Amino acid sequence: MCIELFKLHYSMNYGEITYIQWYTSKRRKIKHNDPPFVIFEPYRQGVHLEGNDQWTGFAMELLQHLSKMNHFDYIIKPVSDKKFGTFDESKGKWDGLIGDLVYKKADLAVASFTITYDRERVIDFTTPFMSLSLSVIIQKSNSDPGLQFTAPLSNEVSLFVCTYKNAKLVLKIYNFNKFYRELSCLEILFSLQTDND
Repeated sequence: MCIELFKLHYSMNYGEITYIQWYTSKRRKIKHNDPPFVIFEPYRQGVHLEGNDQWTGFAMELLQHLSKMNHFDYIIKPVSDKKFGTFDESKGKWDGLIGDLVYKKADLAVASFTITYDRERVIDFTTPFMSLSLSVIIQKSNSDPGLQFTAPLSNEVSLFVCTYKNAKLVLKIYNFNKFYRELSCLEILFSLQTDND
């Protein structure tokens, strides 16, 4: 989740924004509906809401706090094409939130979307206040956990591993056999004798 700021000067003092200078007197802010960060609610508890009151969520609360801290007003307008913003190489234009910022239809945008190299080349981002990592989710297996390590292997490789383990077990049992140890000692004794004795 990031707050995207266009033409915004800020200096950081121990993680807090200490100074903001805007290029326009009235801030135009655009957003993309993305619960729980940005939520559009035209009606709340049976009451029809208008203007900025229609928008709630974590990012909206953050924007209200920044507005009070830095004494600025803003007007919230939704993105017309409901896109986050991609560059169309055939047209040579940006769309979505990024397009509205690049073509100065908005001064800042609040949304939860990825900071990419292409987007960073055309707009300024604040420091992300929330980072998520991607993960892969798979269904839990009901198979025997003892041989679970062979699951990603082919059948032939699994068979080879099982054969190897069984052969190793047989050799280990054979090693502990009393008869084998006595036979080994006799072989050593006879092999140490020389013809000169």
